[in-house]
Amino acid sequence: MRADQLATIVGEIEGAAIPPDGMKVKGHRAYIDGTGQIITNIHKKTECAGRPCVIHRPSKHSMRSFPTHFRFDRYLMERICPHGVGHPDPDDMTFQQREMPERAPGIHGCDGCCS
Repeated sequence: MRADQLATIVGEIEGAAIPPDGMKVKGHRAYIDGTGQIITNIHKKTECAGRPCVIHRPSKHSMRSFPTHFRFDRYLMERICPHGVGHPDPDDMTFQQREMPERAPGIHGCDGCCS
């Protein structure tokens, strides 16, 4: 994404309250996670149609009120619990296990909030 496109996105969301599930940026292939990080080049909504998706169609799981947080180092989405611990988002973990079974997206330092 070019710097001018990123500046446009930042301008559009400046001052907006970001919900825990994050928000898709209209007109761009970008998503703002629940902690305010901008993720660009996200997949199109048609690619996850009919399945739960952390970005386009989150399921009703127990961590929905926790903000999403994209881990660029592990390339996965977490939910940050009230104690500050990152837990794998259930919808993203299902995707990771289906599409990349060799990975271990569920391994994390757990405090019990995701059970």
